[in-house]
Amino acid sequence: MSLAEAEAQLLTEKVQKKTFKKYNLTVLQALCSKYGLSVNPTGKTAKQHTLKADYIRAPPPPDYCTRNGIDERKSATTTHKSSSQTTIPTHAPRERLEIQLLEKPRDWDPIQKINYWLAQGESIDMRVLAQHFGFCHGECRVVDPKNRRPLYQYTPGVLESCDIEDMRSSGVLRVIWQA
Repeated sequence: MSLAEAEAQLLTEKVQKKTFKKYNLTVLQALCSKYGLSVNPTGKTAKQHTLKADYIRAPPPPDYCTRNGIDERKSATTTHKSSSQTTIPTHAPRERLEIQLLEKPRDWDPIQKINYWLAQGESIDMRVLAQHFGFCHGECRVVDPKNRRPLYQYTPGVLESCDIEDMRSSGVLRVIWQA
C-alpha cells in the first residue's frame, strides 16, 4: 500500500478506525508528518505493532474542522453545522473532544453528542456551544465528572482551557442545559 492510497483514504468523507491497519508503519509515519497529525504515544514502543497502533489512532487532519471547533464531516453524532465556514490552517494542531448533552447532571445517557475540535490552550465559549445544541435562551453548564454537579465558571459563559482537561472523562466533556 502506497502513500498516495493512504492520502486518498484520509481525504474521504468517512474515515474509520480500521481503515489504516493495512498500511505499513513507514507509510503511516509519512502520512502523519505530511498532514501535521499529532501522534499521541502510548509508551508501548517495545513492539512494532504497538507503535503502529499509535499512528493508526492519529486524528483526522485539521483542515476538516472549522474555526470555532465544530466538526463538519457527516457523522451520526454531529447534527449542527458551524455558522462560520472558514477553515483553519493545517499547522495548528487540534484534538477532538466529544461533548455530550445530558438532561440532568447525574445522567449517563446523553440526549445529543457533537464533536468539537479544540486547539491547545483554547477556551470554549458556552454560548456558541449552546447554539450548536439548538438552544437560544439559558446557558450550558459543564458537569464535573468527579461529583456529577455543574462546574462553577470563573468567567461567565466561558470554559477556560485550564479547566477542560480536569472536566474530561475518557475524552468526553458532559454538559447540561439550564434555562
